[in-house]
Amino acid sequence: MQTLKPDLFIFGSAAAAYTPQQWTEGTARVLARLSPAATRIVLLADTPALPFDGPDCLMQNALCPAWREGGQSCTSKAGNADAAAIRHALQAAASRFPNVEFVDMGPHICPNGICRAELDG
Repeated sequence: MQTLKPDLFIFGSAAAAYTPQQWTEGTARVLARLSPAATRIVLLADTPALPFDGPDCLMQNALCPAWREGGQSCTSKAGNADAAAIRHALQAAASRFPNVEFVDMGPHICPNGICRAELDG
């Protein structure tokens, strides 16, 4: 990596069972090795995921008879306390390095804190 000197290095994370301190310190160790070698680093937060099968939910609603009201909402709240703690830990690690930018796409994927199997058609 040191010999490549990339202009941009992008890497992400995925939820795992670590403490917030382990997330912060582990990420900081990785960034300490990457930071001198790259001009700019983008650290991506894990994206929210539906706790159910989104396409299956939409299909069940589409197959629901017209006379039957309701159906499943095919939505869920975004994130949880663990996901929020991980985001904060990653932000804390990224803030230690001037060439590291933390990007959280969660608000764009799940606007207003609600994840949907279908958005805007």
